[in-house]
Amino acid sequence: MNTRIVRPVLLVIASVLLTVLVLILFPQPGIVATAGTATSLVVLAGLILGQTFRPATALLPAGEARLPWGLVVATALAGLPAVVASATARPVATGDGRAFVGAMLWYAVPMVALVLLISARRRTSRRAGKAVFVVGVAASVVLFIGFDHRYTGVLFAGLHGMSYTINSLWVAAILLLVVRTLPGGDREDLPLRLDRRAWLWAAIALAAITVTIVPAGLATGFLRFSPQPPRDASGVAELIVALLGIWLTIALPEELVARAVLQRGVARIAGRWWVGLVVASVLFGAMHWNNAGPDYRWHYIGFASVAGAFYGAAYLKGGLGAAVLAHTAVDWVWALLLKR
Repeated sequence: MNTRIVRPVLLVIASVLLTVLVLILFPQPGIVATAGTATSLVVLAGLILGQTFRPATALLPAGEARLPWGLVVATALAGLPAVVASATARPVATGDGRAFVGAMLWYAVPMVALVLLISARRRTSRRAGKAVFVVGVAASVVLFIGFDHRYTGVLFAGLHGMSYTINSLWVAAILLLVVRTLPGGDREDLPLRLDRRAWLWAAIALAAITVTIVPAGLATGFLRFSPQPPRDASGVAELIVALLGIWLTIALPEELVARAVLQRGVARIAGRWWVGLVVASVLFGAMHWNNAGPDYRWHYIGFASVAGAFYGAAYLKGGLGAAVLAHTAVDWVWALLLKR
């Protein structure tokens, strides 16, 4: 096994063993949740950042037969401490033993599907390989919809206050593997290049959203100008943490599926770049139907679709890094100045 893979695998195994030890010695829900959450947070975040910012020369070319099985194992083990902690904490707290079975199923099914996808790609003909590609795109969308609509919230429901964060990191880690596995070239989307081109097109997308969506949102009442500037040093620290949190748990997983998987995949299937842009933008908007109440649900879907089109354009011109930067900036400014 490659030495670059051995170290994270050993780190994950050590983390799992530590979590199991904590489970045995301290079976109380609070301690269990804390240990599992901390372990999975650190390891998942490390795996994600390590893959997205590693040098392009370290990534496998599209036609390489050797696929990232070490990363598959590491990702599976990385999510396990939080799953075990959540599934153990809920029955202790609620007396519902079915929670453990449900959590393990939510955890195991996507990982099994990913392994089958990678195996099928290695052994199929070109025609069947296209079918595998379509299935991979569809499976990624289903996984993301389940996560974004909180249907998979049961997976980490025992981790009070951290369910979304852990779930988003876990989904992002799986989607990274899908991006590296699907045909089309790892180098096309990874690593995230934050060069001048990415920053330029992220700024252009942010400016375009500012002059189009913001006025329309204010006019319809969907947005309200309500700045919340920091009052002290702790407020500034919270803004920085919020920025990093938006990057890692919102912008990165959403752009991975909307751009690197969905937009790229549809464009490859249709043979036209604009088809991928349109389909990804519409589905990106539809994925946000649960983010607002009935009065503004269609506003949210429409504005998110338009924003998705700008993110998609940034992706086409500046790469995945540009889309993630633009998405992070928009959500951060929204939370700071415009959120209702």
